[in-house]
Amino acid sequence: AKTIPTAAPKDTSGTSIISAKGILSPKWNADRDIFSRWYPQVPVTEEQFFTMYKDRLGLLDDDSVLKLVSNRITDTGSQKRYRQLYKSLPVKNAEIVIAFNQSGEIISVFNNLYPIEDFSVSPTLSLGESRENIESEINLTTLRAPGQTLLKIAEIDGEMKLVYEWHLPATEPFGDWEVLVDAYSGEILSIKDLRKF
Repeated sequence: AKTIPTAAPKDTSGTSIISAKGILSPKWNADRDIFSRWYPQVPVTEEQFFTMYKDRLGLLDDDSVLKLVSNRITDTGSQKRYRQLYKSLPVKNAEIVIAFNQSGEIISVFNNLYPIEDFSVSPTLSLGESRENIESEINLTTLRAPGQTLLKIAEIDGEMKLVYEWHLPATEPFGDWEVLVDAYSGEILSIKDLRKF
């Protein structure tokens, strides 16, 4: 029986590569040091895949886990979407999508996880202080609905940050504002009107 190698050669250019045995066809993300795409050349189940390649996906320790958010059945098989959590906190935009054939074998993997370890998730800034910082920056006067916030981990300019992610539907200034506030320093890291993105 063919075996699945536990590692694949790195291609720092980010182009597709094939292992020496011709079993893997991954695309390598050199910035994060992970697989970003993966197409098995031999039948592989989901359990085998995660057992062999957990660290190559960015799941470096037991603090990083995946939460199943959807399992869609298609005419040719199924598709699962997982979201990354680190110490129970969501990691912004971190997902992995796995497509299966009707036999439950993996067809393709699209990976956007983040390798995180030894990261503190205890904020020094309070929720109320983060809101005050936003109001001093944007000068919100009227909300169309109550603001919502989550404590998250987000990549900002290549660095992982603990952030308060606020969603503020405002009348003045009008917009559906997403604001990221550093949960340690209080710095406003990002302001976006989601109607424009």
